[in-house]
Amino acid sequence: MIETILTRRSVRSFLPDPVPPDSLEALLKAGFHAPSAMNQRPWHFVVLEGERLEGLLRGLANTPKGAPLALVVCVDENLERLTRAGDSDAAAASQNILLAAHSLGLGAVWSAVLPGSEGFVRGYLGLPEKIRPFSVIPVGKPAQKPAPVDRYDGSRVHRNGW
Repeated sequence: MIETILTRRSVRSFLPDPVPPDSLEALLKAGFHAPSAMNQRPWHFVVLEGERLEGLLRGLANTPKGAPLALVVCVDENLERLTRAGDSDAAAASQNILLAAHSLGLGAVWSAVLPGSEGFVRGYLGLPEKIRPFSVIPVGKPAQKPAPVDRYDGSRVHRNGW
């Protein structure tokens, strides 16, 4: 697992090959198994492929194009009301999906749904009022594999206080 974490990189260019159904199921299971405050699990996942995916990506300037599949991670505000940790929980689910994709030999990238794009994503996907889009994760076979980067920074580690 440590190797998966240390070698995962954001992939922004993809081959057109489809994501196998069993890999998609594994990605979704990884998302559903993320930690969650008070086990509220306030997430929903929208799977997009083909023209529906392309239409969404045309409206999102910050999200890479060309992936055969994307998962939109959403927060159910009805389920987060007890903890107000919906974004943290959705972040954990997004990270699980990214790590699972890497472990399966797939590439993926986390694209935040920025405040200026939230209305577009809501409308395009027909999201109910209390469902908020959090991230868009394009997934596919990577066209290139970025080399791992050592990001450890000991100067940001503090023991027993600052």
